[in-house]
Amino acid sequence: MLDPHGRKLYLEALKPPAGYTLDRGVATTYSLDLLTLLIVPLSFVLFDYEGVDDLKDQTKMLEALQRTSERLRIYCQRGRINVPRVNHLLYSYLEKTVLEVDLTGGAFHPKTWLLRFTAHDRPAVYRFICLSRNLTFDKSWDTLLALDGHLLDTIQSENKPLLDFLSGLPVLAGHPDQGLDWMLEEVQRVKFEAPPGFNETLSFFPLGIDGYTHTPLMEEAEKLLIVSPFVSDGLLKRVTEMTGAECVLISRLESLDALEQNTLERFKRIFVLDEPEANEAPEADILRDEVDHTGKPDAVAAVEEHEQIEPHINRTGLHAKLFVMEKGKTTKVLTGSANATLAAFHGNVEFMVEMQGERKRININNLLSADKNPFGTMLREYRRTVETVVDHEVVKLELKVEDIRRKIAACTFELRAFASEQGKTYDLEMS
Repeated sequence: MLDPHGRKLYLEALKPPAGYTLDRGVATTYSLDLLTLLIVPLSFVLFDYEGVDDLKDQTKMLEALQRTSERLRIYCQRGRINVPRVNHLLYSYLEKTVLEVDLTGGAFHPKTWLLRFTAHDRPAVYRFICLSRNLTFDKSWDTLLALDGHLLDTIQSENKPLLDFLSGLPVLAGHPDQGLDWMLEEVQRVKFEAPPGFNETLSFFPLGIDGYTHTPLMEEAEKLLIVSPFVSDGLLKRVTEMTGAECVLISRLESLDALEQNTLERFKRIFVLDEPEANEAPEADILRDEVDHTGKPDAVAAVEEHEQIEPHINRTGLHAKLFVMEKGKTTKVLTGSANATLAAFHGNVEFMVEMQGERKRININNLLSADKNPFGTMLREYRRTVETVVDHEVVKLELKVEDIRRKIAACTFELRAFASEQGKTYDLEMS
C-alpha cells in the first residue's frame, strides 16, 4: 500500500475487464477540465476498437464519442469547469454529460466513479473508484481505490450509504435522472471485493448529505496518521482531543507553516514530501494543446501521445487524503476526497471509504518506514523555521471573491437573437 513505484494511471482504472464494454457510468468531481473529460470516453473507445489508427477516422471517432458520452453522467461543483482555450466541436458531445451542483454553505467535493460493464452471455460487473484526484490534468500525488464487484441475489446492507449518495446526486443538481433508477437497484446487490491485505469489511461514508453525520475519524484510537494537503487548526485539534491517539501528520509545507504552534505540538511526528522540484516536461504541453501540428482534434492528439507521455510526467506536490487508525489488533484506513479541515467534515459534500486489516500486517510504522515501504523514502521531518503570519484581510478578500464567483455561476443566462434591420444578419444579446 502507498508504493509510489506502483502507480495506477487514472485511465487504466477505468479500463473495462477483458471482454467487457462500458454500459453506464456516473462520476463526481469538484473541478473539471473538459479536455480531460474528453479523453475519458475516448479511453473507453480505445478498448473497444483495434487501436489508435481507428481514431484517425473522424466519422467513427465522433460516432463512438457520442455513443460513449451518452452513457456517462459527470457531477461537478458549479463554476469549477475549466474553459478550454479554443472551442471545438467535440466538446458539444459532452453538454448532456456534465451536470453542475450548487450547494449553500459548502462545496461539492467528492471524487468517485461507479461503472457498469457488460459482455455477451456474461453477468454484469461493477467497479467503484474512490479518489483524492479531480478530473483534471493535475500532477500531484494522489490516492486511488478501485473496488470491483459482482451481482448477488441478496441486498448488501453495507451498500446503503453508497446508494443514498448516488441517488441524491440528481437532487443536488436539480436535474432528475430516471436512467439511474435501474442501475441503483442493482447496486444494492453488488458485493464489492476489498483489496488484498484487507478483510471483507468495507464501509462507505458520504459526508454532507441528509442522514449522514458520523465519521470514524472522530473515534478513539491508539495511533493515528493523517495525510492531507490542506489542514485546519480546528479540525486537527478536535481529532487529537477526541481520539486520544498518538498522532502523526503529513501535509504540504505551506499548510503546516500556517498552523498554530500549539496545533503542531499535538503531533508526535510531522512530515512533508521530500522530492525534487518538478521539471516541466515539454511533452506534457501536448495534453493541453487544443490542436496539434497535424491539425487533428485535441483529444486524438492527446490519446495518441498518452502512452509515451504518461511515464515521463514528473509528479509533484501532495494531494492525497488518507487517515490510518490503529486500535487493538485492527487497523482502519479511510481514504477519499475529504481534507483534514472543518469544511470537509462539516459543510462540504465528500465521499470516503473505510477498509480494515490486521494491525500486525498493516500499520503506520510500516507505512512510514523507508526500509519497508518506498513511500517512507519520500518523507522528511518538518521543522518550523519562521512563524507564518496570516493576513486576515487577504483571507477575507479571497472569501469575497469566491462568494462572487459562486453568485455569477448560479445565474441563469439567456442568449437572444434579433434580426437586424437589413434582415441578413442577427444581433446576439446575453443577459
